[in-house]
Amino acid sequence: MNSLDRLLATSTFCMLSLIPITPAYAAPAAADAIDPPRWTQEDTTPRQRYETAHKEAAAAQKDLLAECRTQPKAEQSACAREVHANYLQEMSEAKKLLSQ
Repeated sequence: MNSLDRLLATSTFCMLSLIPITPAYAAPAAADAIDPPRWTQEDTTPRQRYETAHKEAAAAQKDLLAECRTQPKAEQSACAREVHANYLQEMSEAKKLLSQ
């Protein structure tokens, strides 16, 4: 092995030794640190369940309307009507949560 090969081998070894090795079981702890505590709290009252369902329906409507806008102009209004009908159906189901 000449000096250039030794130098390359040594530098490669040094670079590899600098790579941090993290155990696979550390990932869930990191994910828990990222999520706010309110995301893991269960809805316990009918009002909380309704509010969560309302937020989810509104977010879904917003996302789907954005998708409608990417369709050809001729199809956008029909798409938006369908999205709105789905939203109304989801809100109807959400309102039922208040009486439980």
